[in-house]
Amino acid sequence: MMIQTYPKYFQKSLFFLYPLLEIKGGYDIQVPKNSYLILEGKVKINDYKLICVFKKLKNFENFEKKYILKHKFLLETIELENSKEIMYIFDLSKFKYDIDRFLEGKYTHMRFDTKVIIKNFYSPDNIIAYYIISFLFPDKHYETYSRILNVPVKVLEETKELTDIYDENKETCKILIKKLDVN
Repeated sequence: MMIQTYPKYFQKSLFFLYPLLEIKGGYDIQVPKNSYLILEGKVKINDYKLICVFKKLKNFENFEKKYILKHKFLLETIELENSKEIMYIFDLSKFKYDIDRFLEGKYTHMRFDTKVIIKNFYSPDNIIAYYIISFLFPDKHYETYSRILNVPVKVLEETKELTDIYDENKETCKILIKKLDVN
């Protein structure tokens, strides 16, 4: 597979942090529609939480029971107003050091073990894997990115990072949570 520039911002928390949950497996696996670092009015960036929004697709209940509700990092389940989606908040404070590097845009400075968890999440023949691996372990990819970005290799070797920092606005969830009737 050939690495090319990607056209727009990609959800950094989904591609770098969701793999830390290690929800990987067979045919019954579902991935979040989106993930976030901030839940407006509830979760701040330095809380080290991952907010995942899933669509309730076919067989979602089986997936939820098998992988989500028993997950060691699960803190909270939140019904969303449209009832076709559900939100889960996971505690990633175990990865505080790595998330701090992530927030700084220093993906190459994450701990080796953490980078391996992220790398192993992806199927080796998946194009996303090529990108993520190149971002986490860039040494073998400077020449390729130098050609793509039209930047001298030396500049990339000095900065080390091959992708941009997360966008706080795009990593903030502003979804309406179902209001509970307290009468």
